[in-house]
Amino acid sequence: MNKQEQEEIEENTIKKLHWHMGIRDDKEVGRAIHKNRQMDGIYELDENGILDGFYEWLEEIGVIKMLKEITACGVQRMMIPFFQFTLLYFLKVLFGIESICSLPRLLFSNQGAMKLVGFNAHQIENGLCSRGKHAGKYKNKTGPICDDTLARNIVKVPLKCVFHSK
Repeated sequence: MNKQEQEEIEENTIKKLHWHMGIRDDKEVGRAIHKNRQMDGIYELDENGILDGFYEWLEEIGVIKMLKEITACGVQRMMIPFFQFTLLYFLKVLFGIESICSLPRLLFSNQGAMKLVGFNAHQIENGLCSRGKHAGKYKNKTGPICDDTLARNIVKVPLKCVFHSK
């Protein structure tokens, strides 16, 4: 099995969103500014800019509200809202990440994606807790949670109790 790389994740994202890469045209931007022309916007040409716009669109059409309603049955306490697990898995699928074991390297280390999910800089760098650090299991920890945490929690969503009626 080939080890996935960041470039493949970017290609998967663009293909799934059916977006075309933007081009940089500094001369045209300069002309527009000089002529005081109104511009729709200037966007960074990176993956995080794509995610922000995509997240806003998902909010507009109600998908984020629906994802926030997903709950795990039989769970008494969680360190993070279940929505974050749901959104992380959603991004795994969107990015086309094949193996859950690749998440620390390909998703959890992506600061823009982790901030979008709701983690702060300290959590991204140090993790949510110190559990397992003494055992050395996660010596080179990358991201706010470990891949196993996502795997153990995302499977706790039985179809019959996915959405709460409010």
